[in-house]
Amino acid sequence: MNRRIISLNTSDEAFDLFQRLLTPVVVDVRGETVRIDIGDYVHLMDDEERVQRIRWIRETLVNPLEIRRSHLKSEPFGEVYINTIYEDEGDLQGRPFVVGVERRAGVLDFRTAFVPHPQYLQKAKKGKLIWKAKS
Repeated sequence: MNRRIISLNTSDEAFDLFQRLLTPVVVDVRGETVRIDIGDYVHLMDDEERVQRIRWIRETLVNPLEIRRSHLKSEPFGEVYINTIYEDEGDLQGRPFVVGVERRAGVLDFRTAFVPHPQYLQKAKKGKLIWKAKS
């Protein structure tokens, strides 16, 4: 399997990248449209680590390792895109990355994106498998 090498962006370029790469929509790996708007950027702004991974959001939507139903009972319409992303050629371990969306009436809306803690990733992988990359 090919390693997904996506460099971090600076905080200064984050908003421009967000607008250019993600809004108003991204077509995911399944050909479905994920709606993303400026309000979603406000959610990401609270965390420097999220802001530096704008490119990782797009990569995870268009080239995930797998997509699962949300494992959270509070999010019955949630779907989680799971990926492993490498920051550069020298990064041999990579970092897990997840993007959460919500499906309502057949439409996907972006909710969040972050580097999960190991326990969260373990729980997320218990959600029902919806889609998996070919090995």
